[in-house]
Amino acid sequence: MPLQQASLDRHRFRLASYYLSLVAVGLIVGTQGPALADLAGQTSTDLSGVSLVLVMRPLGYLCGALACGRWLDRGPGHPVLAIAALACAVLLGLVPLAPKLGLLAVIILGLGFAHSLLDVGSNILLAWVCGKRLGPYLSGMHFSFGVGAFVGPMLVAWSLARDGHSGHAFWAVALFLLPLALWFSLVPSPAHAPKDDAPPLDWDKGLAALLVACFFLYGGTESGFGACIYQFALARHLADPAAAAGVTSLFWGLLGLGRLAGIVVLPRLSAQRFLLILAPGALLSVAALLFLPPSPTVLWAACAGMGLCMACIFPTLLVCAGQRLADGGRITGKLTSALFVGSSAGGMVLPWLMGQLFEPKGPRWALGLALVSLAGLIGLIWRIARWRTTQSV
Repeated sequence: MPLQQASLDRHRFRLASYYLSLVAVGLIVGTQGPALADLAGQTSTDLSGVSLVLVMRPLGYLCGALACGRWLDRGPGHPVLAIAALACAVLLGLVPLAPKLGLLAVIILGLGFAHSLLDVGSNILLAWVCGKRLGPYLSGMHFSFGVGAFVGPMLVAWSLARDGHSGHAFWAVALFLLPLALWFSLVPSPAHAPKDDAPPLDWDKGLAALLVACFFLYGGTESGFGACIYQFALARHLADPAAAAGVTSLFWGLLGLGRLAGIVVLPRLSAQRFLLILAPGALLSVAALLFLPPSPTVLWAACAGMGLCMACIFPTLLVCAGQRLADGGRITGKLTSALFVGSSAGGMVLPWLMGQLFEPKGPRWALGLALVSLAGLIGLIWRIARWRTTQSV
């Protein structure tokens, strides 16, 4: 009995570690979009120039995602996550101190690498801890991301109102990460996934490519919309800075809260059918912003719809990938890393393109890229849903 209690306590401590880790990831992501204008002024550049930041973080994230699965397969996972949390804290502390765009870009590149280890590593290790019970725990962990992403823009708004700059928001997130690094260094790492739970080597390459492309478009849309909506609301005169931060928080918060729906829906509805409900809902939300008469009511309603519809797409895509590529088995390190690489690549390309279009073409052109991306995502999901009837898996 004492051994069983100790095992249960370790299980709870590990779950708490991964949930707190995703809160931190959400805070990191949620602070950067609303802080872009301030960072542009800090580095004496414009929004088009500072959009380089929107490229460097996912570029670093992509490199970290490529490395994470290999590192966790070769040794204990929690020391890697402890170092990653400490590195994130240090780099976040340096962001408000960077006077030049080049130096800021290097810091954000390193931050993207470190925070990808927290994100991808927590997803991999959660799968090892929970096994076939992963679904509800995965939805709960991604809800934690939404909590952090909801609070992040509010921290920026508080810092801007208090000091006229976003520095204290970054320093507050850095302070949150320091005890998390200590926590990971104290909690024992989980055992590696059994060899026979790994995905088969003969994946259907066409189906795998479609799923990676889905993650590419989803990652680009989520990151691009989250980074763009604050400036969109200001440029269209739909909100003042405080209200624009509130709209951004609403999107990220509902993106996290909506993931709780996956706990209820996924056992009752196939992953592919659920995706074909969610993605069109997100597309209609962006279309409302672009084509309905501009008003604060439309802005708030569309951001709420976008957050709720986008919420379950990511974890549902993970479940779909596990079912289709791993024959219903658990999502392992190699598979998780490959899919996160697709997501981070999308998060690098689309936000950068939005930044390039925002000032010369206007905010509607920038947000129009999200509409195109969601249309492509719907087409890919529909193709995946029909794959079994036309291809041999």
